[in-house]
Amino acid sequence: MEVAEKILENKCFLAAFISIISGSAFNACADELFILVLEISYMITELIEIIEKLKEKIADDSDMVWTAYETSQQLKDELEVYLNQFQAGDMSSMGKIKMLFLPTGTLQEHSMSNSWSDEFLNLSKKFDRLYMTIKRY
Repeated sequence: MEVAEKILENKCFLAAFISIISGSAFNACADELFILVLEISYMITELIEIIEKLKEKIADDSDMVWTAYETSQQLKDELEVYLNQFQAGDMSSMGKIKMLFLPTGTLQEHSMSNSWSDEFLNLSKKFDRLYMTIKRY
């Protein structure tokens, strides 16, 4: 189930809970909170899409010489762990992913060694934007 679907599933509960504890004057607050949660879920969905695209770029026969990994499967397995965490709404790995995106980091080195550096730069820009926005929340 997508992150946004999980949130939508719980919208009525969240609105009812806030209304009960706060009174009807705070229904507008519940709406604002719901919008904020949707925005964050959209960003998480974008982050998941970036990780999935990265995994697609890492082929079994990838050149891994300038990365911190012995095999491409090790990197794919690590990305899969992060992907599962993000899908569960756990953002604790954001710093670890950020390290992979750093200049001369694993992902940039892999992209240069395996002819997808332009795509890496686009994904990196998207990730940086999401990282900075998510860190504010």
